[in-house]
Amino acid sequence: MELITGNITIKHILQHNNNWQNFYDKYSHLIRDAIPWNIDKIFNCRTQNLGFHKYQCLDCGKTVTVPHTCKSRFCSSCGALATDNWISSNLNEFLDVPYKHLVFTIPSEIRTLILHNRKLLLNCLFKSASKTVLSWSNQNKSYIPGIIMVLHTFGRDLKFNPHIHMIITCGGLNLDNSKWISISFIPHLVLKTLWRYQIISSLRSLFKEHSLVLPESQQFSNLASFNKFLNRLYSKTWYVNIGKSLSDPAFTVKYIGRYTKRPVIAETRITAYDDHYVHFNFKDHANNRNVNVKLSVQNFIARIICHIPDKHFRQIRYSGIFACSVKTRSLSIARNLLGQLKQIKPATLSWRNRKIKSSGFDPLFCLQCGISMTLASIGYFKNGKLKTIYLFLLKPIFLTMRKTIKFICTSCGFKEKIPKSVVDDMDMCDLAGDLRFPPRFSCDSCHVGTMYPLFYKNHIGITYKYNPKTRTLTPTLPS
Repeated sequence: MELITGNITIKHILQHNNNWQNFYDKYSHLIRDAIPWNIDKIFNCRTQNLGFHKYQCLDCGKTVTVPHTCKSRFCSSCGALATDNWISSNLNEFLDVPYKHLVFTIPSEIRTLILHNRKLLLNCLFKSASKTVLSWSNQNKSYIPGIIMVLHTFGRDLKFNPHIHMIITCGGLNLDNSKWISISFIPHLVLKTLWRYQIISSLRSLFKEHSLVLPESQQFSNLASFNKFLNRLYSKTWYVNIGKSLSDPAFTVKYIGRYTKRPVIAETRITAYDDHYVHFNFKDHANNRNVNVKLSVQNFIARIICHIPDKHFRQIRYSGIFACSVKTRSLSIARNLLGQLKQIKPATLSWRNRKIKSSGFDPLFCLQCGISMTLASIGYFKNGKLKTIYLFLLKPIFLTMRKTIKFICTSCGFKEKIPKSVVDDMDMCDLAGDLRFPPRFSCDSCHVGTMYPLFYKNHIGITYKYNPKTRTLTPTLPS
């Protein structure tokens, strides 16, 4: 048995000795669908199994293949990148006002209920935290603050411990949007009482509606027995921790950014792994000491996978004047009242520029020829099969699959849908610059005709329409 220390990844632990497959075979009946889906993505992260971008030096022919990442929220590297991108995209949205960091926690007795009603009760945590703050600000100060909430389901020891991190503006718009009201004090005891009331009243309502799946370990035969359970929760200590004030918006975004999409455990905390046990540490802030934990591989896997979110579940929510339905109008009014201008949104760094920034090395620069490589092909999956689009003289823009452009062969009529981002790559990097023609490529079916888009609008607004009956292409300049 070999003890491995240093640079230990979760992916290695899951794959080594077939650990994940053994765990899945044993507990598959208890595992949510989102878990194997995310695990599979992690196993294929940065491999060509998820597609690739291939770059080539046009002088010597040297190629560099860049496999696609999984973008799973459970992946340690992709989660870190998602955090950086969230911070970058939100820097221009924050108002230049002080903020407070709040943490809403729940008693341990409720955690079992949440495990049996995961989506329903995690949504309930968001709604209750928002109602707690908005009811206090509305009733006592008559204003609406800006609220950002982030759900964490894990504690430092990786046990299931759902809680809400909240960033709230120290003040907000009054109820008729005519004035910005500033506040400096948030009452801790009042929020604790309101938070407890919101959670318990929500649980009672859900029980009455027969919406809860009840664990076998807790016998609730009727409303009276459930009310007895809820009444015991009133005697428990409920915590709403109010952190320090955050005065700088840029620092505030980066501060809350640490909580947004970070992975369950930083892999630097995993200190050792052998065939049977995983060792990791965490800081116990209550006792101000470092704690070393030793778990069997099976227990370690069980702890980390319970924090994988369900598909499409939003871990970050906005409320108050930051709510998506009123955000644009409310922030415009607030900026006018505060005499502030909206900051320019910084550009998101490409994979290449991130590499240059982090290492000072350009991965797409051919040292032999002294020129930059160009994108030669893009591989992507369609209907479970890897397809490759061969391109020329394109700059690197990463693939998204949400929108497609329909192409048709001018010779045989073969039709194919191509991801819009691939077509945009071709358009943006057409060094020939002939605006009479849209992006095009050779037909894979007949190998004679040329594939034209039936309809495409390029990056400068020129619209191209191809009529397959008359085999004519009509470009239209922007008005």
